Amino acid sequence: MTNNLQTLYCISISFVSLFLVGFPVSAFLFNPKNQELSETTWLVAPFVGLAVIILVLQNFSYLGLPLEKTYYLVWVLAFLFWGLTLKSFSIKVIIKSVPVIVLSAALLVYLFHSIGLIRTGAHDYVGRAWPDQLNYVFLSQFLMHFPLHHESLNPFIHQPSLLKGAYFAATDRVGEAIYQGFIACSTFVDAKTTFEPTILLSPFLIVLAIYLTAKRIFLKTNVALCVAAVSGLLPSLAMIHLENFYSQALATPLLLIWPFIIANMLDHPQWKKICLAALILAAVTSIYTEYYLVFIGLLVVSVFFPLKSAKHFLTRCIYMSSIVIVAILFNPEYFSVFMKIIHKSVSISVLDRIYPWVNSLSGLARLWLGDWVMQLSAASAEVVNVLTCFFVAIALIGLAYETYKQKNNFLFSLCCLTLLPFTIYFAGHHQYHYQYYKLLLSISPLFPLGIALAFQHLKKLRYFQYVILVPLVVFGYLCCGGATLSMVMNSTDINKSFMLERGGNFKLLSADTREIEKKLNNMSGKNILIYWNDEFFEGNFINGWLSYFSRNNYLWLANPIQGDHASPLNELTTADLPEHFLLIAPTSLENFILGKSITKNLQNNTYGIWEIAGKQWALFYYSGDFIKLENISNRPFFSNDNHVQFHLIAGKKGFLTLKLNAYTQTENPFIQLRVTTDKNFSKIFAIHIPREKIILTIPVNIGPNVIKIESINSSIDEPMLQLQNVVF
Repeated sequence: MTNNLQTLYCISISFVSLFLVGFPVSAFLFNPKNQELSETTWLVAPFVGLAVIILVLQNFSYLGLPLEKTYYLVWVLAFLFWGLTLKSFSIKVIIKSVPVIVLSAALLVYLFHSIGLIRTGAHDYVGRAWPDQLNYVFLSQFLMHFPLHHESLNPFIHQPSLLKGAYFAATDRVGEAIYQGFIACSTFVDAKTTFEPTILLSPFLIVLAIYLTAKRIFLKTNVALCVAAVSGLLPSLAMIHLENFYSQALATPLLLIWPFIIANMLDHPQWKKICLAALILAAVTSIYTEYYLVFIGLLVVSVFFPLKSAKHFLTRCIYMSSIVIVAILFNPEYFSVFMKIIHKSVSISVLDRIYPWVNSLSGLARLWLGDWVMQLSAASAEVVNVLTCFFVAIALIGLAYETYKQKNNFLFSLCCLTLLPFTIYFAGHHQYHYQYYKLLLSISPLFPLGIALAFQHLKKLRYFQYVILVPLVVFGYLCCGGATLSMVMNSTDINKSFMLERGGNFKLLSADTREIEKKLNNMSGKNILIYWNDEFFEGNFINGWLSYFSRNNYLWLANPIQGDHASPLNELTTADLPEHFLLIAPTSLENFILGKSITKNLQNNTYGIWEIAGKQWALFYYSGDFIKLENISNRPFFSNDNHVQFHLIAGKKGFLTLKLNAYTQTENPFIQLRVTTDKNFSKIFAIHIPREKIILTIPVNIGPNVIKIESINSSIDEPMLQLQNVVF
């Protein structure tokens, strides 16, 4: 299958799954038998479909069944549900009820955000490639082949990507990965390929949520549609999916539609509406557990405002309790993990460095203009900051005034939700920066809605639509849409991504990485040792992706950190490494792969693969954190700043011989070099320069060794040591 067909297939299955599964359930919960279907049935359907898919497959996984053995059951159930639905509603009625214009607008917004995906292809597109993406891919790939419960991680010791997946499955939220894995199984591709097609569903769903919200506030259909479209085009939403915050991306539309779901339940209290609310609550708990407290808070606000009597209070308490209890029953096994995540989510100073602009007004400006904020002059930035603050203030005033005017629980919950991030920021004494900005990004689609509510009260003014409303809509589409388009397009450009310094997509999009990915994806059953170190996150990022690309083989990692987490079992031992294996390392280390029977398998400008036979081998490398490295005559040249630290991975116990040249401006200097290792070796070498060659013989053990060379009692301040040769 070509890349374009594969991309189209993944996108199509993602959409089809939501409606094919969700519509029959939505029709059952919303509409009495044999009555006309409303547009709400269709617009709520994808939310219901997402929830049903996740909860059904997650419970199967708890029963010991991986996704690859259960995914088809969802499709079977969907067709059975459709059979029952067609007994209640004719095909003509179903087709007639499709809100074509609304769904088309939402689809256009989706395509707008997905230009990078369509341009690059599902297999290669990675957004900005934050380490979070790698973690989600690890987890999803694991759940495709293994169930959630595992008593031991030892079976995965030589499959690090599955090891990490097993670790996340036991300690973190899994709902989003369940859906990603479901689409991967349904399309017969890997988890990496389905990551972007699934995370990009978020803007599509947000348009539907905002449209339903706007319609319930009695905005006209055309106004509601314009507001929903502008909300879906906000750069704040692009920021979420480009930086690969998958859980947040799927939870945001569920958060925005939650007040609507609760208000709908309170309008017509019945067990079907309670089950619908519980379904959404259970799904978001699994997808983004950190938002659970927000959902419960909105539920309390919606249920208890306004109170009419003690009987009214008791009745609504029953409704609220029923929703919470039924939600737990939908996913009972998740409770133990749920408590750990909730505790973590309220911790102070979590990942504050992710949003360095959080304490400045430019943080608000980025909601509307995205990365364009960085291109503004100082004077322009000040003007933009004031304008964006003005828009946010107008939005808050619009929602607050409409709440005061209508006095209903739906608007009151929306108003509380919009104010929540600012409350967290100020009430938390500026300590919850990460939580504040995360939530601000999620509720930002409510700002265009608040602005529309504020300006609708001016509609009686003459020429209102031409003087105020039209310019605002044009501003929304041109500025917000233009900024989003720019961000998405830049995510496919290696040079611009490198300059932006927000993610590692420039690494994954390079021709060298694509070449080795293709090579490793086609390998299986091989024994592979991976050593990786580079300037980007000390090599941890690429180290993680190399382990994922090699997932069908048996791996040993010299660096235990994959992405932003270390493997739970991180001790490297080469004792059980077979006599024939492949070594993956930077091409720059070619001259430091020592031993006999070494054959080059693949080499480009960045990556090398070498076949090694026997135990007589070693990999010699240095840590950039400990030495000053210059390049003189294409040789490593070390300026001895107190000490130089090297590393060696050896296939057997033996001796390492280092031949060094020393350079100094002092005549006939005398130096002493102390050589120590982490294996309790220590020796002082006394050398006269240049009368004696510097040859250091150092005993090393099998596996990893750390070798430290330091100058002591030298007759010169800084002898310059050049590594001439290394022998093992």
